[in-house]
Amino acid sequence: MGSLLLTPEQTAARGVTLKPCLAVVGSGRVLLGVEGNVYDLARGERLFATPVGGLGSFACVEEGPLLAVAGTALGYPKGGRLQAALELPLAEMQVACGGRGRVLLFGGRLGEA
Repeated sequence: MGSLLLTPEQTAARGVTLKPCLAVVGSGRVLLGVEGNVYDLARGERLFATPVGGLGSFACVEEGPLLAVAGTALGYPKGGRLQAALELPLAEMQVACGGRGRVLLFGGRLGEA
């Protein structure tokens, strides 16, 4: 797989705003989330796309499932899309691994759920 470098000037010229998220999962794989999609950089493939509302954050739980937040939904990838599993109390919350199989949810914007 080749390399791709996008500078702020290149993305602005194309009318694209990048808000990338990176995660390194336990196996050493690097996942990149940008423009509502999550990619496995080692395999060079898209794992899933999020619905309207976009990707807020994502994390892997100790070699377990990949979880993601989009809008007010916490979900997991299924069939190339984000399958909503839980409605969150706030929009734009962040998800992270807490160790020992725990999931941490934090942040968010009041009045936007």
